[in-house]
Order: sequence, then structure tokens, then C-alpha cells
Amino acid sequence: MTSNKHYERFVSILSKIEENGISTADELRLPKNANLSNELYFATQNFINYFALASKTGKTKTGKIVPGNADKVKFLIENGGMDLYDIQMDILLHIMKKLDHILAQSPVSKKVFYTYRIVNNKVNDLWRKLPPVEVVPWDTPINSDINENGAVLADIIGDSTYDPDAILLAKETVGERIAKSNAEQAKKRAEKKKVIFHEIELLRKRPAEVMVRLAVTHLSMKPRQLASLILDKGPDLAYAEILLEIAKRNDIELSEIRDMIAGRKLTPESVKADTNDHDQVASQVSRISYRANHRLDKDE
Repeated sequence: MTSNKHYERFVSILSKIEENGISTADELRLPKNANLSNELYFATQNFINYFALASKTGKTKTGKIVPGNADKVKFLIENGGMDLYDIQMDILLHIMKKLDHILAQSPVSKKVFYTYRIVNNKVNDLWRKLPPVEVVPWDTPINSDINENGAVLADIIGDSTYDPDAILLAKETVGERIAKSNAEQAKKRAEKKKVIFHEIELLRKRPAEVMVRLAVTHLSMKPRQLASLILDKGPDLAYAEILLEIAKRNDIELSEIRDMIAGRKLTPESVKADTNDHDQVASQVSRISYRANHRLDKDE
């Protein structure tokens, strides 16, 4: 057992899903299971980030050292030029693709173990993709027909090629670049989140404008593409999927967005979904997009 709250939440959501008799990803994605599906997504994200990827290096009973994911991820960031957020999202999306296999496991403990194993395997895959580093000792003999005196590598490499200060500086420079890149990406995500929250706050009394603004501007959907989604899924589910996608892409808790738009219901009439006419819905989306843009421009 573990006292890790993210582990416990993951177990709790998987238990609810099993209690509801849901054993496939398609079942979980049904409209009636939307809340469970969303909860599982965020519970899985936290299970990965704060439990599975946080495992420490330890030893087996025989004394063999087993590297933990925390040290592996640190190495990938410091030596592989990878970004922590990219690693986390890569693993999360990989697990979502394996959802059928996870839900097929029983009991819940097997679901959790299976998920944890997927995380480990994915980290190891990323590790193996790093360029190999070969350490050659200075006393390695030089294999050559003209090497009559048994020269070794150190004999043909001048002292000037080995500069401890230069090596230290190079390591620090690489580390600084990685840290700077991570900081810049974190800053961009924070700025994007701030913009999205500001726009939702200004448009929240008009749910159609919130949905269209998020879809067209922040998800790069075309009006006709959004119209198809609205008619295929219905306005409510289309709205829910857009909010979920916004939350996923921008590292936002879905509950934060829901709190902002609480009490405002999207009506089929507001997006012309009641006409069941794709052209009318697409035209209405374009008009709503224009109105939302105009309203936000006035605020600036």
C-alpha cells in the first residue's frame, strides 16, 4: 500500500469504472460516462507525474541497483535535451492509446500495475533512444601497423585537448540552455493559460462565444469543422470535448474552467444546431467568432 494521494485517486477512479461495468475505452467515452472519462484522464496524468515518474533508485534483495524513473527522467532532461512536460505528455498520450488493455485487466490492482509497467517501459524506450556514449580509457592501445612503440591514446592527444575548466564550462552551458528552455516553455504555457482564463471570464455569459473562441482560436478549428462536431456530437458534448481538449493542451485543471462557466448553458438555438443544417451552423459559427473577437478587441 502507499499513502501517495495521486496513487489513491487513480485507484479510486479505476474502481468506480469497474463498478460501473466499463471494460473498454469506447464504453468509457460514451456521453453518459463523460465525467468518469474526464476524471480518469486527470487522475492518470497525476499518477504518472507524481507517482510513477517519481520512483526512486533502489536495490534488490541481492544488492543489485535498480534505477528509478526519477533518476532516468533527470538524465533525459540534463543529457538528452528533453523537456519534462514533453516526457509527461508523451507517456500520458501513450497510456490513453493503451486504455483498452488497461481496462481489460481485473481486479483494479492489476490495472494499476499494468499502467505502472507501461510508464516504466516508455521511460526505458526514451532512454534507449539517446545516442550511445562510449567511454574510452586514456591507456587504450592504438591499433595501427606503425605503432611499434606501443603508444596509447594519451600519447597522441596533447594536454591542450584536456581542459577541465573548459569541460566544466561546457557542461554548465548545456545545463543552462536546458534550464532556460524549460523556463521559457513554462512561461509560455503560463501566459497562454492566463490569456484563456481572461477570455473565458469576459465571454462566460455567452457560452456559444466561449466555445467558438476556444475552438477556432486556441484549437485552430475551421468553422465548418466545428459545425460538423456540433451536429455529430450535439452542442453539449461538442462543448465538453472542446473544454477537455483546451485543458489537456494547456495543462489546466478542467474544474477550473467549469467553475468559470458554471450556470451558463449552451443552447442548440445559439449555434443553429436546431436547424440540423451544416451550412447554417457553419455560418453561425463564423458570426459568433466575429462577435467574440470584436468583444475581446473592445476590451483591450
